[in-house]
Amino acid sequence: MFHNKGKQIVFVRHGQSVYNQEYRFYGWSDPELTDLGREQASEAAAKIRDYITPDRVICSDLKRAYDTALPIARVFDLEPVKFEGLREIKNGDWEAIKVDDVKKKYPELFKQFLVEQKTFTFPNGENYFDVYKRARKVFDEQLELCDSMILVAHYGVIDSLLSGIFFGNPTSKNAFLARNAKIIKFEIVDGQAILHYFNV
Repeated sequence: MFHNKGKQIVFVRHGQSVYNQEYRFYGWSDPELTDLGREQASEAAAKIRDYITPDRVICSDLKRAYDTALPIARVFDLEPVKFEGLREIKNGDWEAIKVDDVKKKYPELFKQFLVEQKTFTFPNGENYFDVYKRARKVFDEQLELCDSMILVAHYGVIDSLLSGIFFGNPTSKNAFLARNAKIIKFEIVDGQAILHYFNV
């Protein structure tokens, strides 16, 4: 169910992290941003005012999201509010393991992962329905409190939220490939979500 008309929303994926570089599964792991990731966050902050003037900035409580959100929020003299519900998908037994090592250690499960992708449940972890349920709760509750909002989170959170908002299906396969520290702007008007900018 959508909100009242005129809600302005920007999503930003975090900047590049150390584990991005190392090709690891790292949903709930908490690596730092790389130097490039910090530059990307600064670049997003430098242009964010062209797209929105937010009432609030919210983010995942993981460092890579918070450290991306902080320079963005400070453009508007705001502080990012952190939510565990905006964390990336929990990779369970695969957390912090390099992709190539997962292929060797869990060959059959990895094949299943490639086939199922967004409906796959990580061993002792989550699937994208789980991510969407908790992230959508945060999104809806926070948007009720304001007319304009920036959300800084992770690929899986952004993809599942946008897939759910626009298509009614949070597991639409790779529908929204958010790039590191790029801006996604949309609004909700009269119950309809309208996409204005993607990966700018």
